[in-house]
Amino acid sequence: MLFAPPRPQTVAAALPRPAGPAWQVQWIASHDSEQRESLVQLVEMMSLLAGCGLLMLGVMHWRVRRSFRALAPLLSAIEQVERQDLGEVRALPAMPIRELDVIAHALRHLAGALEEAEARRRVLGAQVLTLQEDERNHLARELHDELGQHLTALRVDASWLQRRLAHEPELAAVVAGMSEHCSRIQSEVRALLTRLRPLGTAESAQADGGESVERLRALLETLVQAWVQSPGRSTRYTLAFDSVGLGDSDRLPRELVLTVYRISQEALTNVARHAHASEARLSVRITREPGAATALLDWAVQDDGCGLDDAGAWQRGNGLAGVKDRVWSAGGDLEWQPAPASAAGTGRPGLKLHARLPFAVIDNRSNNDNDNVNNNSTRSSSTTAAEQENIS
Repeated sequence: MLFAPPRPQTVAAALPRPAGPAWQVQWIASHDSEQRESLVQLVEMMSLLAGCGLLMLGVMHWRVRRSFRALAPLLSAIEQVERQDLGEVRALPAMPIRELDVIAHALRHLAGALEEAEARRRVLGAQVLTLQEDERNHLARELHDELGQHLTALRVDASWLQRRLAHEPELAAVVAGMSEHCSRIQSEVRALLTRLRPLGTAESAQADGGESVERLRALLETLVQAWVQSPGRSTRYTLAFDSVGLGDSDRLPRELVLTVYRISQEALTNVARHAHASEARLSVRITREPGAATALLDWAVQDDGCGLDDAGAWQRGNGLAGVKDRVWSAGGDLEWQPAPASAAGTGRPGLKLHARLPFAVIDNRSNNDNDNVNNNSTRSSSTTAAEQENIS
């Protein structure tokens, strides 16, 4: 050892006693015992400090966890903002920490601003679509007034020539062919007018601005039937229409009926052009709870075709962008996904478009008389127009 341990020191003293020899008392000072005592005290103090430290850390951990537990709804609300679902943001409670409460207030303000901007964008989108419909109506009027009159005049002239050339069979056959072509053109123009303004003119609209459930069904049946009868098509088109809580005579908003017709038109055209499908199904289901002021229209088009990749889903030119714009402007949401059930056995992914359109129900109790009058006048005008065409 470098240093030898010190030897214990001894102190002795004699204590006298009355009877007998004196007591001898010795005190021995040992450095080892002092060191052991100091070490024990040090260990006790360190243990106490460690216990206090652990206790403080535990309390701090509990307080921090308790304080920042409010971050979970904040993070969830931010995720909902990314998904454009602002309901959870509006429902944020008061935060226990002032800084977090400031963030929550900012998020609620952001949600309100986004809702206002979204509402303005929807109004603007609806105005753009209204302008498109106005342009279609204007084009339909021009076709009806100008081209229709000229075609009628051509048919009249052809009929006159056919009568005058009855003694010349070859020329009469040519004139009969001209009259046949005029008839086909008139039929195609009438079909085009129906596609341009499926709900008719603004003057024929009902007083409540609505259309019946039966009218929507008939429009979609006509649309699907037109694709069924289209020459050169191998795709089988079907329609499934169901209404729960609304009868055939109940009223739907005119804008909703037009939106459903247009998106169906776009979707079926997209199937015919791009899907190469053997089957396509248009489904419409209207649901209204008893006594509710609003209802929900579920719309879907699915096929067993080649599907659509993510990159080209919403590009202009495939029709889906127009469908999405119309659904969004009507306050609905559009989803698309593969339809393997429809394409089972074909080895192709298929495609399903699904939209949910909420709308306010029109109370038709006060409009029944107006509907009957308008329907009668519409039938009369349609009959007159048909008679004029037959005469022409």
